[in-house]
Formats: sequence, structure tokens, C-alpha cells
Amino acid sequence: MKRYFIQLIAILISLAVSFFFSHAEMFLLPLSTLIVMQTPNGLVVRRGLEYFLIMVLLLIFYTWLSGSMAMMNYRLYDIGLGTLIGIATNLFVFPVKTDVEFRKSLIVVLRSYSLQFSQMLESFFSDKKSNNLFEIQFLPNWIFANGLSLMNDKGHRHFVVMVERIAEILCSTHYILQQLDPNEDTPKKMQDSIMLYQKKIITIFEGLIQVLSLKKLSEGVDDASDAIIAVHEIFRSITPDGPPVPLSKEYVLLAAFIENLTDLRYVLIRLGQALRGAGA
Repeated sequence: MKRYFIQLIAILISLAVSFFFSHAEMFLLPLSTLIVMQTPNGLVVRRGLEYFLIMVLLLIFYTWLSGSMAMMNYRLYDIGLGTLIGIATNLFVFPVKTDVEFRKSLIVVLRSYSLQFSQMLESFFSDKKSNNLFEIQFLPNWIFANGLSLMNDKGHRHFVVMVERIAEILCSTHYILQQLDPNEDTPKKMQDSIMLYQKKIITIFEGLIQVLSLKKLSEGVDDASDAIIAVHEIFRSITPDGPPVPLSKEYVLLAAFIENLTDLRYVLIRLGQALRGAGA
């Protein structure tokens, strides 16, 4: 909504400027402004100039086809002025701070992952498998834009890699839980320890979100090490002893599931350490 409001301001300015100063078609100046306003966060000047160059090349091509050179200079003037208005509006009217927007994006995504992870386990153990299509939320595309300074920074790249790893773990976990039967003895025996682990993981998610929101943690956050150790111990205790036997599908799926739980905790701890190191 904010972006549309800024674009509206830019269009109104360009229309006023076009009325008093345009020497070519009335639409060309505001159209140039609107095109330049479509630049992604963090690339306002660079992409704005790239769009300007593309419009100039298109104008030259059109002029060559039509054979009319009379209005060439005036049209170039309007395109240049529209580009200047678009870039200036993006830079100075409610300017977007890429670091702030990046942090907000992380908060939205982590909050979504926390909710999905919680619902995933609760749905599994309540034997109410959802028929809805599993959809994972990703970071917005502008973060990956070519040339964005954020992605040139090792710290930001580390956050992006870790968040993408969480998405992979959640997708894998969802698939595994779809294959497992919660009414089998093994999942039932592990339910209490897994749900305790889930509560502690959600607490870690909430702690990360709190730090990214620039709020101080009221108390220390449990790293869930005891919870994941308990899960592993229970799984080992129900593993059949004796000579090696062909592994059942349930056993393999449970082993993969527990590996995912271990990885999820590890990635979240790494994210927390990175936030502490960055002083977020």
C-alpha cells in the first residue's frame, strides 16, 4: 500500500511537470516516471538508469522506424525528466531502508515457519492430516536481485542460506509425516519427547523474532539440547537389538524425521549466534 502511495505521488508530480515543461507527448513524462518507479528495493539508482537506457534505445528504434526526427530531442528530454522524478521520489519520499526491510522479511518468514512446524506436529499426533496443499513461504525476490549490496555481505548471505535450509527441513518433515502412521507404537512412544522438543523449538523461534524486532530478551532461551537428546535416547531404546535385520519403512522414516529435528535445532542455534555476533 505504501509503495502505491509513493507511486501516486510521483505520477502527480510528473503530470504537473509535464503540464508546464513537457515539449512532446503529454503521456511520455509520467509514463517514464511510472516505469522507473518499478525498481526493487536497494537498486533505485542503478535500475532506474538501466530503465532510462532501455527507454532511450526503444525511442531511437521507434524514431528510426517512423523516420521522424523532429520530436527526438523533446522526447529524450521528457524521458530524462521522468526518470529523474522517479529516482528522486524513490530516494527521498518515504525511502526504503534495505536493512530494515530485510529484517522485517526475516521476521515474517520465521513466524510462518514457527507456525507451520507447530501445526505440522500437532496435526500428526492428533491424527488429523490436512488435505490442504503444503505451501512454504520464502524470502521476497527483491533480496536476491542481481547487484543488491545486501547479497554482497557475508552476514546477510549467511542469514539467507540458513532460512532457506529451514524451508528445506520443513518440506522434508512434512513429506515424512505424511508417510508415517501416528497410530503405530513407535510414534506413540516418542510423542511426549517430540512435543516437548517442539515447545522448546517454538521458544527459540520466538526468541529470534524478538531479537530481529530489536527487543531485548526478558530471559535466556533454552537451546533445546536436552529435548533433542531425549528424542534420540527414546528412539535408540526402541530400536531392535540383535543381528542386523532389514530395516522397516517406518524405522527409516523415523530416523529421517529425527535427523530433521536435529538439523532444525542446529540451524536455529546458528541463526541465533549470527544475530548475537551481528549485534542485531
